[in-house]
Amino acid sequence: MKIAQSVSSRFAESGIAQGALVAFLIKLGGSSLNIVMFTIAARVIGPAEFGQFAIWFNLVSFLAVIALCGQETLIVRSWNEYTHQHRYDLVRGAISFGIVVCAAAALFWAACVALGSSVAGWAASPGLVIAACLFLIAQTMASFSSNLARTVVGYLLGESLREAWRLVVIIGALVLALGQLQVTMTMLFALCIIGVSLMMLIQYVVVRRSLPPQIRGVAPTTDVSAWVKRSLPMWAAAFLDASSQYLDVILLGLLLSPVAAGGYFVAARLANVFAMIAGGMANYSATPIASLFFTGHHPELQRSLRMVSLAVAALVVAGLAVIFVGGDLLLMIFGNSYADQHGILVVLSIGTAVAALGGPAMYVLLLTGHEGLYSRVVVIGLVLRIVALVVLAPRFGAIAAAFSWSACLIGTTIALNAVCRRYVGIDPSVITLLNPANTLMTPVPASVAGGGGRIEP
Repeated sequence: MKIAQSVSSRFAESGIAQGALVAFLIKLGGSSLNIVMFTIAARVIGPAEFGQFAIWFNLVSFLAVIALCGQETLIVRSWNEYTHQHRYDLVRGAISFGIVVCAAAALFWAACVALGSSVAGWAASPGLVIAACLFLIAQTMASFSSNLARTVVGYLLGESLREAWRLVVIIGALVLALGQLQVTMTMLFALCIIGVSLMMLIQYVVVRRSLPPQIRGVAPTTDVSAWVKRSLPMWAAAFLDASSQYLDVILLGLLLSPVAAGGYFVAARLANVFAMIAGGMANYSATPIASLFFTGHHPELQRSLRMVSLAVAALVVAGLAVIFVGGDLLLMIFGNSYADQHGILVVLSIGTAVAALGGPAMYVLLLTGHEGLYSRVVVIGLVLRIVALVVLAPRFGAIAAAFSWSACLIGTTIALNAVCRRYVGIDPSVITLLNPANTLMTPVPASVAGGGGRIEP
């Protein structure tokens, strides 16, 4: 009882832990909507077409992350840095710069998709290609607007609307299905475009009204060279993270079949609940990590991360129990034909669970001047995973892809945490729970580590 009271007291005193809990609840709602959306899609269009939809959805989502060019992270830093310095002209310029870069990159990648599908014959329906390209553009701009809204207005506006757009797809698909209309991939992408665009419009209106007068009324000033230099490591980190989420389904569709890719995609969506837990905690903790680290409050930072780790550990244990015992029943929600993906679901869940227990290692490294080390570790893990998948999947099927993905993810997680402990002196993982004395490690300086210049908060 005393232990429980102590934990509750510490949690109540930890702003990071409380905020991370709010972030987790938002991500939980978004993940639930995501599963419902794909469940409806799998049931209304059938396994073969759903597999094709999964491949297209992952390709478009992957390219949308690339098209952001790191601007979704750069705007967070630029806003905080320039408003603190009262450089409102640079704030206005950074917002305009981010919008222009994202729009131009999204249009470029949409044109590449249209051209590539025409040359390679990826889709017989021009309407599907057009809808996928428009969704790519909308998703790119919505990701930027969500981060801008989160920074200017608040976390709830930015993240809750970022997840809520799926309601439009769910309601729209149900209305079409109940109306005895034949639902197609093109219709699903059209509903996605409507949902994302509606979310973006609401955020635009609220952000515009929330901008301080000194920012709305000033002429923008640009610092393109500095912004490009800053955004490159941010873009690289986002690219590597997106590769982890989306490439497997795309490669399986090319190496095996759309049906195999669809089954793997369903299992991956369920296993993604652990990545959602980690992402919700990490996203909210990013700013406090930088603030506490650079102000020298390392013990407080380690204590806060310990509370976050405790919450993550409890959620991961509960989630794994559900997956192991009732994973086949969860898969049957998508359709009876997906129940045989239970083995893949278990393997993927183990990998994502270990990654969640690893904590926000990415942000600890990126925000403390060790982005070079982060990129090297993740690139090695990504290359190994792709090679293993390409070699093993054609011989052993989708289960080999799941083993390759999980093994490399676990190895990458262990390596990132080792780097955090050695070069930052902070342990973001669940292992910190074994260090009740809050003993800090002596970090190796960034210049010695070869991690690149420090990123100031």
